[in-house]
Amino acid sequence: MSSAAALPRQLPTETRYVMGHLITRYPSTGNFDLMMIQTPPGQDGPPPHFHQDFSESFVVVSGIAEFLVEDQRMKRRAGEHLDVPPRTVHAFRNASAVEPLVMFNVYSPKGFGEFVEQIGILASEPHADRESACGERMRRFLATAAEYDIFLAI
Repeated sequence: MSSAAALPRQLPTETRYVMGHLITRYPSTGNFDLMMIQTPPGQDGPPPHFHQDFSESFVVVSGIAEFLVEDQRMKRRAGEHLDVPPRTVHAFRNASAVEPLVMFNVYSPKGFGEFVEQIGILASEPHADRESACGERMRRFLATAAEYDIFLAI
């Protein structure tokens, strides 16, 4: 068997804006979703929320992430990670006013990537960054969040 035959087929990535964040979804054959999140300086992430069934992990590639986990705030820098078990209230923001935040994000079990596909706007679309955070997209987020195991904690 040649080494090329042993490698899995590489699936194409897809990049969309969701709530002002640039998210690249990396398809996987495992029971998890893998994404890279790029958050502009000073921008908040999603509001405090929890997942009934999803576990979520973040690995900071560059920048400074400030996380809210239950009632504690904590920062993570490049090379550091945070693991969030199901039913744990959490949120994040870019703690830097000048540097973008880049993180890898893993959701398990698989399924959250469908939310990004449904709610996001392809990065190639004009004004996708602004349009992804407009009122209509936020209404769509609120209307479909529970279908994707996202429950707001506010």
